[in-house]
Amino acid sequence: MSHNENSVGKGVSSIFKRQTDAWVPAPPRPGLVFAQRLGWSALAVALGLAIAGYASQTFWSALFAGLYSHNQALSADAQALKPLTNITMYAIPTLFYAGGVGAFGVGVAGLLVHDVGQWVDNWRAQRRGLPSCD
Repeated sequence: MSHNENSVGKGVSSIFKRQTDAWVPAPPRPGLVFAQRLGWSALAVALGLAIAGYASQTFWSALFAGLYSHNQALSADAQALKPLTNITMYAIPTLFYAGGVGAFGVGVAGLLVHDVGQWVDNWRAQRRGLPSCD
């Protein structure tokens, strides 16, 4: 066997062998997986609430404009309901938007907790040379 064949054989086998000093990333902890899933779910809810807020705002604005036009004389009953309808026209979309902002904050926090926690676990695993699962 020549020197050339021997070095080729070693090269191929060394490709498939894992190095003993190679760093192995830490496996994800269940709490971090939960934080990631919570984050993505909350971001999906935030998107849904933002769409609901926009649709509600469009609907209430069209309804208010249709019921209370500027050149129409209003009866006493319509005059009494106009402020309540006006408040509702702004309150419902605002609540949807506020819920969307809150869900967005929870989503970002969940993803941040997951990323920082996984980074810390990987850093600890690299320092110890072992996966950190505690």
